[in-house]
Amino acid sequence: MALLIGRTIPEAHMLWVTDNPSLALERCLFDPRKPDILICDLMMDGLNGVRLTERIRQRNVQVGVIVVTSYDLATYGEDIACCGAQALISKRDFAATIREAFKSVSDGGTYPHGWGLIAYGGCRTTGSGWCQALLRSRAGGVASLCTSCTDR
Repeated sequence: MALLIGRTIPEAHMLWVTDNPSLALERCLFDPRKPDILICDLMMDGLNGVRLTERIRQRNVQVGVIVVTSYDLATYGEDIACCGAQALISKRDFAATIREAFKSVSDGGTYPHGWGLIAYGGCRTTGSGWCQALLRSRAGGVASLCTSCTDR
């Protein structure tokens, strides 16, 4: 996927790739060069994509999150939107959709357009797979991506 991302989105600069979600969280929270966008798998060992995104949002870190999954999008869409992710894409459609998803999230939007908290009517989450790539757009950062999630 990392190679595909590099070829599909040449204007992006990949900061790092890891299969350790805890390391990805640490880098998103504490690294001086935080990524603009994190692309992660929904199902990862130890810390899934929902929990990873929730922890990023608990710290009010403005990193756009694109979650990738091989599971049915409708099954996990609400959980992923409620945790504060901006995009959900299928692994099956990854090559065809990653560029548009990246552009939308880097512009402060969601993918697919209208997806997320709007589509699910204001979610509530409890609490305050592998990370494929962290990307930094040369054009600039992601604006105001944090969502406000409260306990159920």
